[in-house]
Amino acid sequence: MTEQDKCILDMYKLIDEFTTKAEKRDMSLLRIPSISGCDAYQGMPPISRLRDELFDKYAEVISKAYDASIQ
Repeated sequence: MTEQDKCILDMYKLIDEFTTKAEKRDMSLLRIPSISGCDAYQGMPPISRLRDELFDKYAEVISKAYDASIQ
């Protein structure tokens, strides 16, 4: 499986998780957790961390695809 395939699969899984939770009216991905600890995501909803993890993991693949789309 190529990096592009893995990226697409992980993005699909993330979208599927959002969709499944939205259908159940589960807004846990959007809720800001109680403030504890100290990191870059303090006071931000979990969806921010999930998005950034995906983008960090596939930064090169996403960057190439984005660059190709704007040319």
